[in-house]
Parts: sequence; structure tokens; C-alpha cells
Amino acid sequence: MNTEQAFAKMIKDANQKSASMLIERCEKTQENPYGIRPVEYIAPDELVVVGLPGTVSTKENLHACNGILKNITNFIQNHPKLQGIKVRPVMAVCEFGKYFDEDTAKHLMLLEQNDPKKAAELLQSLPLATQQELMMPGYVKDIYNAVLEARLSANNGTVRLPQAQALRNIRKTIFVPYCWGGYTVLKLETLMQKEMSQLNYDQASIDHITSQMLSVAFSPSCPIGINKSRMVSFSSASDINTKHNNYAKEYLNMQPCSCPDFGYLWWDSKEGNIFYCAQFNKNGVEGNPRQSIAIKIDSWEDLMKPLPEEEKKNSLSEHDFIGFTPHNMMSNAAKKIQYFAQNVLVNGIRHAAKLPQTGYKDLPNTRRLAANTPKDHWDLFQAYRLGLALKINIQKYGKEKILKDSYAANVQFVKFD
Repeated sequence: MNTEQAFAKMIKDANQKSASMLIERCEKTQENPYGIRPVEYIAPDELVVVGLPGTVSTKENLHACNGILKNITNFIQNHPKLQGIKVRPVMAVCEFGKYFDEDTAKHLMLLEQNDPKKAAELLQSLPLATQQELMMPGYVKDIYNAVLEARLSANNGTVRLPQAQALRNIRKTIFVPYCWGGYTVLKLETLMQKEMSQLNYDQASIDHITSQMLSVAFSPSCPIGINKSRMVSFSSASDINTKHNNYAKEYLNMQPCSCPDFGYLWWDSKEGNIFYCAQFNKNGVEGNPRQSIAIKIDSWEDLMKPLPEEEKKNSLSEHDFIGFTPHNMMSNAAKKIQYFAQNVLVNGIRHAAKLPQTGYKDLPNTRRLAANTPKDHWDLFQAYRLGLALKINIQKYGKEKILKDSYAANVQFVKFD
């Protein structure tokens, strides 16, 4: 069964609920023209990197989905520090079905952090099938069953594993979420903790095991800083497609169309573990002139068509998946946070590959994952200082005033002290 046939069967079996399956790269054949195939089985102790793209992972965009998987796979297979380490890159391909609504899900998750009462009222106002999908989407359950269940339990999820074994298995699981994939990681955490509780893991073990799951997230479309696992995120402050809950982007963009050219900064684990750069695209920052691109559009259908390959080389939006391969239109700041993302993934893989056969060694902190050299540590420290200055300015300005003034034409941007 090829990928499209497997995808069609998955949709049929899901009966209009959301669903997902795993794919991996293979040689292009007549049966698998995109060079991807369904994943049949992942061993519980196998070192696996799981891509979690956003809505791009639907059937209509299998080619684009393969492009993201190719980016991850090629980086892992070609990196000199990963030679000799057996890593299996796979990707979740999702179909959201009839009842799962992305905008409602995103709004609900943000509401749960800011106003739980309103979140509960919103949920209760929806049809039962939609409520069930929003509380725990079917596609998240599928990913859990395919990747995580056997890493925490035996006998089809009925018997818990020894804690050290579960820790090693989870540490050998690394996610690379993009956009909506950030939401997926948060839901996987919730399901993972619920399942461990039912397996009679004690709360301290549940928290410890969850904390050892690593994600390298790009432009995550989810609240920042509420994760219980280690999610290290990389985003453009000029990305209007994602809304976080830390007021950083709203503050930085209070003057319309003029995100300040601050380079890049880092909010550490206590503040969401996220790296922001001013822009992914170099146009208009770092001394580069702002250039406009003329695109001829005769219809709405033309607007929705993917760009030709030649135009893609000179096009980079603030919400694009920058992944692990530099783009010729990237700003220096974007290249820098991409470099840190590369380090986090490589060092996360290397740490997992060196785990002892018995016992366990905890995941290093984010500083040790992101920095390899003294210069890296210095650059990271400078990014942390800039992030701290941003946090102080947000507190001084006031979150309510930021929400009121952000994107207002008459607001003058308040520079760092």
C-alpha cells in the first residue's frame, strides 16, 4: 500500500474525525512517486526524530510535507557529528476531519491560560463531537499510539515500564514541530501524562519522564512557556500568523510594519525557551534595503498556487519553515537562531545515543544543547540579556496597554532601555 492509499484508508477508518499516520523517506518509485512511504513500526528503544508540521501535512500537500521531511532527514544524515549514529527521521501526516477546527482549538488553548471560565463556556457551546476533538484530537491519539505508548508501557499499554527504561525511551524521542505542531506537542504532553497516571506512575515520575522529551519547534502556533516537556522554539517577531501568550511580538510590533531591527534574543526556560529574531527575511533589516516583489495575480486561484521553484529561491516569508538549511534570503539573525536550532537537535541526538544501557542521565539544559563553543556561550548570553531587557520593558509598559496599542498607527515604538 503506497502513501496515498494508506492516507485514504486512514481517513475512511477515522469516520470524519481527525487522524494521522507516520511516513518516512524512501527511493522514488512508481508506487511511491514522492519518495515517501508509510511507517509500519517503530521500536520502543529506537532513536527517532518525528516531524510535526502544521496543516501542510494534509493529503493535498504531500509534496510540501515531503520537503520538510527531506530538510530534517538530509540534515541528520549529512551532519558530521551524527555519522555512525542510527537515527530514524519520520513525519506525522494529519487529516483534521470534520469536527476539529484549528482556529477554535488555538483560541481555546489560549483562553485556557488566560480565562478558564470563558474557555469552559466556549467548549460547552460547541457540538459534542467537536468538544471531544478539541479536548483530545484523534490525530494526537494516533501519534501517541504510534510513537509513545510502547515507550512507556508493555502489553498493549496495560503494564508500566521501569522508570529508568521509560526515561531512556522518551529521551530517544525528539520532535520537530512546525507551526501547528507546537499545539500538537502540548496535547501529546497532556495525553502522555494522563496515560502514565492510569499506568500508576507516581506524579514525580510522570513529571520527570515528561521533562525529558525534547522538541525543536519552528514558529510554534501555541502558547509559550506552558509546556512540561523541553520545547525549544525559534520564531520571527514579524510573524503575524502565530500568536503567543507572552506579549513579545505585540510589543515589538506596536509601530505598524516596523518590527525593530534588534537582531535576535532568547527567553530562557522560565520565560518559554524561545529564540526570536527581528525577521527571517533580510529585506529591510541589517542595513539591507526593503525590496518589494511584483506578483501578477489574475484570480484567487492564482494566489493559492505554490510559487515556481525559481521564485521560491528568492522568497522567504516570516512564517516559513526555516528548518536546518540556510536560505539565501535569510537575515544574519535568522541564520544565527537556525544555528542554535541545529545545535539543539544535534546535541539532543548525541546525548540520547550515549545513554547507558541501565540507569539514566538527564537531558542537558538548553544552554548546553544550544552552545558548542565559548563564542556560542557568549552569543547566547548576549541574546539572554536582550531578552531580559524586552521582558522588563513589557512589564513597564503593561500588558493591557500593549494589547490596546499594538499595531495602532499612532503608537511610537518604545526602544530597549
